[in-house]
Amino acid sequence: SNKIYKLSAGSGKGKTTFLKAITNNWQYVEGVVNFPENAKGKICVIPQHSFIPPGTLLEILTYPSKLEKIMVHNSHSARQVAETKCYIPIRMSDDDLKSSDHLEEENTINITLIINKAKYLLTKSRLMPDVINEIEIELENMDWRSRLSGGEKQKIGIIRAILLNTSFLIMDEATSALDHTNSQLMYQLIKENIRLLENYMVIYTSHGTVEDFADAVINISGQTLEYHNI
Repeated sequence: SNKIYKLSAGSGKGKTTFLKAITNNWQYVEGVVNFPENAKGKICVIPQHSFIPPGTLLEILTYPSKLEKIMVHNSHSARQVAETKCYIPIRMSDDDLKSSDHLEEENTINITLIINKAKYLLTKSRLMPDVINEIEIELENMDWRSRLSGGEKQKIGIIRAILLNTSFLIMDEATSALDHTNSQLMYQLIKENIRLLENYMVIYTSHGTVEDFADAVINISGQTLEYHNI
């Protein structure tokens, strides 16, 4: 854990299949995958084509959770209820939480903090204000699937994972629709945020060049995996 791995192989040599296999999304494989114990409930797959469900932008950014179902256990960890392959926890510091005197329920999260963090990430990723206006975040009846380009949808998929502090990311060509500058921007945003977490792991594939991101390389060579630090 606490490393960023680039998964490398020639075209058609099994990178996507490998990622599907270890995330239980490939039926033509047998065996057992053991993730670190602290990965349970904290794994998120960011595919090449990010899913944009109907709803407000805030609901899209916090998908697959329902905001009313996000429950804080304590000041450092949380859980969410979601029937999906991507389970995203929320971690908040003591300073982030209001005192219990101001909470409607003991386990209610301050949604304002989520909105403020979303605005920050949208700005850092250059989606706001150029593409998205701040007032549109909670507007109903916005067709974001038509509004956003392929590259912008990829940015949303990455922001979604960062927003709720997903600590185990598996990314398959997650910035393929972005130019080099924007791709580099998103990878650095991932790196800056994920390294704030106590435990993390990133495995990613990319046909483009990503500077100063990976700590190590896993290379698929025939039937074996070769590992080396950068």
